[in-house]
Amino acid sequence: MTRNYLTSILMSIAALACGAPDSTESQALETSQTVSQALIASGDLRASVDLQDAASRALGADAALNAAGQRMASASCVQIELLGTRLSLDFGTGCTLHGTTYSGQVVVQASASSSNLGFDLTLTSFSNSQATYDGTGSFDAGPGQTATALSLLVTEAGQSRHVDYVGNSGSDPQGQQYTGSGSIDEGGAVSSFDAQGLHHSPGDCYPDAGTLVLSTVGTPDITVTFSATTPITGEVSLQVGRLPAQTYVLPGYGQCP
Repeated sequence: MTRNYLTSILMSIAALACGAPDSTESQALETSQTVSQALIASGDLRASVDLQDAASRALGADAALNAAGQRMASASCVQIELLGTRLSLDFGTGCTLHGTTYSGQVVVQASASSSNLGFDLTLTSFSNSQATYDGTGSFDAGPGQTATALSLLVTEAGQSRHVDYVGNSGSDPQGQQYTGSGSIDEGGAVSSFDAQGLHHSPGDCYPDAGTLVLSTVGTPDITVTFSATTPITGEVSLQVGRLPAQTYVLPGYGQCP
């Protein structure tokens, strides 16, 4: 993976953050996404540099980056710094884009290894006029799976909550599988969940496999087990604490049972 390619991805992110993309910028973003998928699927990013270079030339990446730079330059209220594979967007105390006022700072650090493409995200007093976010996130994509980790302090309407999540997702011919755990701390009231082997097929209303454990301080754990018939019937196995498991029908939504 060459530094130029990582830089082109970061430039595309910055361009989208600073203005609605024109066709050339959209082309650059599509190039990044398509090539990323191809490289990850190959299982060897370094061996696929030729593919990356060819795709970039074919779609006119140089012109796309020039257009992205012009777009970013016009967004004078955003301080943009691109050093190697590190992108910093500083919105200061207030910068209005697309009708929304943002403030604070966003930093994205890109990295690549022989088989993985990663991004580390840092938010510092980042606000979208509705909520303020402080914390970090990491996203690491490799052959067949993506690892995600988040630790955020979210402040909204004078109330703060700390959100943590660590998990992995992967795909198979039938759909997506998720395993992970997280928690929400609202002033000492902590709720958490642990998902193991949750599998969801496209178009289904509910997962068709896996378990989900919901925990709240001072109350028994709730364990929900999904089965192959859950997407059709909405039925799951529900166990509260040490009580015997019972069949429970999930609340319907939209066109789902």
